[in-house]
Amino acid sequence: CKPCMAQMPELVQLHEKYHEHGLEILGISLDSDATRMEAALEKVGAKWPQFYDGRKWDNTLAKLFEVSRIPMVLLVDGDGTIVQVDPPAASLERLVRSMLDTDEESVEIINPKDA
Repeated sequence: CKPCMAQMPELVQLHEKYHEHGLEILGISLDSDATRMEAALEKVGAKWPQFYDGRKWDNTLAKLFEVSRIPMVLLVDGDGTIVQVDPPAASLERLVRSMLDTDEESVEIINPKDA
């Protein structure tokens, strides 16, 4: 969906910046075409696992997490507890940093192309 793809650059940036500090992203795809989904994710540089079962809105994980709209962001802590549902985009990085107990000063942005 267009709103989902509009959100991707920020998620990619957060993943690149905080993955080595413990941030994990799991995408849940409600797409009907796996090939198109994979191409779209590759285009934006999304490097996290994507759960796709071809069931669209009946997707197993979407039902488990009660996904009722897209895009939808759930922040889940290390114990598996959902701590935020659809946090405002402006506070997403602050919340991630807080959950990871990471100072911005201690986080070095690494360009994957340079690694």
